[in-house]
Amino acid sequence: MDTDCTRISKRQRCVQVCAGGKDQILVFDRPWEKGPQKPRIFADNLVMPVSVLPHNDGVFMVHGPDVEFLSDSDGDGVADKREKLIRGFGIQDTHTTIHQLTRTPGGWIAFSQGCNSFGTVTLANGEKVPFNRSLIGRFSVDGKRLETIGAGMNNIWAWAINDEGRTFIHEANDFGYSQAAFDRDVTYPSFVKALRYPDSMKHPPTAQGLGLGGTGFSGIAISQDSQRGFPEQWQNVHFVANPITGAINSVRPSVDSRGVYSYEKLEDLLVSDDLMFRPVAVEFGPDGCLYVIDCYNRIISHNEVSTDHPARDKKSGRIWRIRHKSQKPAEVPNVEKAADAQLVKHLLSANTWESRAAWHQIEKRQLKSLVPQLKRWL
Repeated sequence: MDTDCTRISKRQRCVQVCAGGKDQILVFDRPWEKGPQKPRIFADNLVMPVSVLPHNDGVFMVHGPDVEFLSDSDGDGVADKREKLIRGFGIQDTHTTIHQLTRTPGGWIAFSQGCNSFGTVTLANGEKVPFNRSLIGRFSVDGKRLETIGAGMNNIWAWAINDEGRTFIHEANDFGYSQAAFDRDVTYPSFVKALRYPDSMKHPPTAQGLGLGGTGFSGIAISQDSQRGFPEQWQNVHFVANPITGAINSVRPSVDSRGVYSYEKLEDLLVSDDLMFRPVAVEFGPDGCLYVIDCYNRIISHNEVSTDHPARDKKSGRIWRIRHKSQKPAEVPNVEKAADAQLVKHLLSANTWESRAAWHQIEKRQLKSLVPQLKRWL
């Protein structure tokens, strides 16, 4: 990532000064095809969009202190409209701004905010809501509602939902919460006083002794796909992006009769001796392969080394696709163009991406005619 503002110490000033940045939102239309893929540019002239979530004809984007929606109204594959939905989130510390935009049922977008950001935000309807320090929140897709649904941890750089709808998060630092099942309205420990309610008790450690090592866990990808995914021995596994150690850790969760989770460390999926390898996000694609975003930077710390140090790489980045040798190249169905009657079939797919794409279409099309079928299935 490269901007004209790297030497400006105050993030607030950076947002004001930069009329246009050098960052872009890219789209890989068919990432599952063989060979390197050339992306198309959906939006450019951006400054550090730290989270992007596709939705209908556009994307939600965290851009500085704002949540914006970029839409493609004429269908040419390029954003032509830009709307600020929610304004005024804290930007005091760029690596703790709101992040991990994640679509959840009921027309909500969930997200997390780290411990050193605070502000009073203005919603799309003009309502003002304080949102300070370490909080877990959600906003409605129209930007008119904002709710706090949890508090604590210092930086939650993961929001992964399994095929049963259970959400997993983790603390960026290895403080006993490198894996945690998210419970709504719970307070997790933090460097700062962050309480969901004034009398909240703090959630006990969930992964003591797991010992992944590192201070920047930045993503969880859940392997649950018996149709196009990894073989059986790699099913029900959490793959954790660990940029500090240059590894993809493997963790198997289990839950007892009381609903309490425990976690077993497995052999790492990947360990690299390339000092530039910095996996900062992981996600399973529609083809069942694991995609890894690699920041590709020898220096990844934020305070210890100056921002203009010559060893910092501000232009390069890599995306890796990891495929098990047993996986056949997959032709991914176009769920968006599927007939209404076919959507329940897609919903029942063992491939999580395909199932969720069907859920999104059923919601988007408001297909109440499918309710009897869905009831029978349930």
